Parts: sequence; structure tokens; C-alpha cells
Amino acid sequence: MIHDIDLLLNSVKSKIRKISASGASVISKTADWAKVRIDFDNGCVANLTANRVSVSNVRKMTVFQKNTFIHVDLLNKTTNIQKINPITSHTNQKGIVLNPGVGLQQFEMLQNQPIIHPVNAIKTELEIFYKSIAENFPLAVSLADAEIALQVVKEIELQINPHKK
Repeated sequence: MIHDIDLLLNSVKSKIRKISASGASVISKTADWAKVRIDFDNGCVANLTANRVSVSNVRKMTVFQKNTFIHVDLLNKTTNIQKINPITSHTNQKGIVLNPGVGLQQFEMLQNQPIIHPVNAIKTELEIFYKSIAENFPLAVSLADAEIALQVVKEIELQINPHKK
């Protein structure tokens, strides 16, 4: 989940307000499955799921922000972006109408599934690491960013296994 957390922290660009985590150790000494919710100061909320003991592999991230939901399947490399906009007299409706009740503002939900070009993530990571050494190329993740991601992981582990300090 460390890569997912790094991706999230580099995408949201806001301080973390709260972390809520649950999970369990099944076959190892660390959590083999985990569900994590991270609330940010800017109102963004992210739900992360990682699982290494299921019959199906799951690595998903959902980001909620004002009027937008972003669902990312990190294993299947798919993204679904749902934007919700108020319907006005000038709206040319193209999406699903959300009606919260009689006399209340109606909304339209538009969906977008951007094309994700497949890459070999490990190969790319190693190439960038090599380039950082050979050509003094800046790392994609700074030491400060890595330290923050590790602090998040430690907090998640502490919440899942509070007796391990």
C-alpha cells in the first residue's frame, strides 16, 4: 500500500486531518488486508484497499472531493471519474440525472473513463532510479515525501495492530 499512499499524497497536496484503518494479519506478521480512509484538510477523502490473502487481488483507491469521485483500480489500470454538476436551464444534459427530492436542485452525473496506457511500473521505477544515479536526475519521490508516506504507513499499522508499538 506504500505506493498507493505515495500516489495519493502526491495527488492531493493537502495535509492529512485524520487516518482511520482496519485490517488483519492472516498469514504474516503484518496486515495482509487493510482498508484505510484518509481525510485531508482540504475536504478530500480517500479510501484505500489492499489485500494479499483474497482469491482475487484488490488494489483500489477512491478519492472523494467536492462534486467529483475518482475510482482507480491499480491492478487493472482503469480509472472512472464521476463529476456531479447542478442542472440549470442552460445545461445540455448528457449524464445521469440525480434528483434529491421534489423542489430541490437536480444534479447531473457525468462519467469519464480516461485511457490508461500500460507501462511496466517496476521497469520504469528502476530506469528512473538508474537515471538519478548516472545523470544526477531528480528522484520522482523526494526523501521528504517518502518520510511522510512512511509516517502514514506507521499510523495505519498502529491502528490495525495497536498492541505493536
